[in-house]
Amino acid sequence: MQKATFTGNIINVKLATDRKGNIVEPQFLNVTVACEDSKKNSIRIKYTDNNGMLKSFQNGEDITGTRVVVHGDIDLTGIRSHYTQDGVNKTLKYPEIGLKYHYTERVSSKKEEPAEVVQPEAKTDKAVLKELDTAAK
Repeated sequence: MQKATFTGNIINVKLATDRKGNIVEPQFLNVTVACEDSKKNSIRIKYTDNNGMLKSFQNGEDITGTRVVVHGDIDLTGIRSHYTQDGVNKTLKYPEIGLKYHYTERVSSKKEEPAEVVQPEAKTDKAVLKELDTAAK
């Protein structure tokens, strides 16, 4: 297995289900992270999580959009760039890489808090504006 590190944003998080749509036990998440390679080509990293991310999801936290760094082993059987539909090979818009034995670090929360106003904006004075207009001419 090849080890790799990816940085990107979580774009999809869902509880794992079986083919009938029932949630599997023990519970875990299917996670998809959008990343770019060195040439700005977009790829998708897919893995499962049953630790902190699962607990956050169960507590109602929306972790979609969170910036993360994912370290793991590339599952060579989990690399996909094409699929077959009605007997015809088609190219995926975004190639996928599956990871095993991964570790996820949150880099930042998904929502940036607005900056707090420390000093209100200075009020404009007509005299100051006239001076600036005169100096500009």
